[in-house]
Amino acid sequence: MLPTIKDFEAKGWFLSQEGIDLIANENESEITTLDDFIAIAKDTDLRLLTKDGFNKTAEKSLKQIPSPVVLQILEVKNVAMPSIHQIDDQSRLLSITFTDGSKKKFKGVEIFGRVNSVK
Repeated sequence: MLPTIKDFEAKGWFLSQEGIDLIANENESEITTLDDFIAIAKDTDLRLLTKDGFNKTAEKSLKQIPSPVVLQILEVKNVAMPSIHQIDDQSRLLSITFTDGSKKKFKGVEIFGRVNSVK
């Protein structure tokens, strides 16, 4: 039995039914639990698995992002350095572009200090 959309949303994954079916059809023999689905979704482009992301009511603007929520990193840029020399670690101010799988992109900036898990 496939996990429901509500099961995924409780863990922060805002997938569409088509996305759940895509994972199930491509990995029939490997998945049995919700955690198996999530493990496969981690290695998949979120834009293939959802259309609306966490903001399913597009006519309303959200005041805050729901929690928990899974976002995927699309791009990391060091805006403190010229784009030609992005290697130097001495001066670093990262601008990170995220997606929730919808067409919207979210920007984040490393302003309160170094985030060690983003290299």
